[in-house]
Order: sequence, then C-alpha cells, then structure tokens
Amino acid sequence: VHYNTLRDGTFQVGRAGWIADYNDAQNFLFLLETRTGSNNYGKFSNPEFDKLMIEAGTITDLKKRAEVMAKAEKIGIEQDGLMPIYFYVSKNLVSQKLKGFVSNTKDIHRTRWMEIAAN
Repeated sequence: VHYNTLRDGTFQVGRAGWIADYNDAQNFLFLLETRTGSNNYGKFSNPEFDKLMIEAGTITDLKKRAEVMAKAEKIGIEQDGLMPIYFYVSKNLVSQKLKGFVSNTKDIHRTRWMEIAAN
C-alpha cells in the first residue's frame, strides 16, 4: 500500500529506501530522471538534469562522467528533488588473516573467494 501510494503520487511527504546494486552515482541519480517513471516518486522533472544524465550515460572517461553527474546531483539537491534523511551502513569486523574479503555496496560476501592466510 505504501509504495502504491508513492507511485500514485497521492502523498505530501513519503519515505522510500534504495540500496545500490552497483558502484556508480547513476544508481541513485536515475531516481530523479523524468524518464524513470513510477520510481521517481516525487515526480521531479528538470530538463537540464535529464540532459546531464543522458550525457553521462555516453561518457566512458570515469573522471569526466563523475563531473557531469556531480552537476546533475547539484541540480537535484538545490531543487529539493529528494531529501536524504539517513544512509544505510554496514560494519564488518574482519580478521587480517582473511584474504578475499572485499567491501561492496550490497554487503554480500561470498566465501568461495575467501581463505585464511597461512602464517
């Protein structure tokens, strides 16, 4: 019911969570693109923002891509496209003897790539 209300746009203030499934700012910024449709709960729409996000999607140079997305992010923040109230955090206590443990956005750690290092 909650998410149907968000998608319908029949709310004054809503809360939604999003967990990145890949390490790229686009993972969150696309939520503000006009073309995102029903996942753009606040129906934020800004032609300059959309143009920057489309441009970012064509750039393979990571530094230039980040610069373009930073401009888009600034627009979204300045125009209150969303209001971050908190961020999910994962904390893992990992022995230095464990090799193959890699932090990632989903906090999923497959043991098949881990091993205890020999002393």
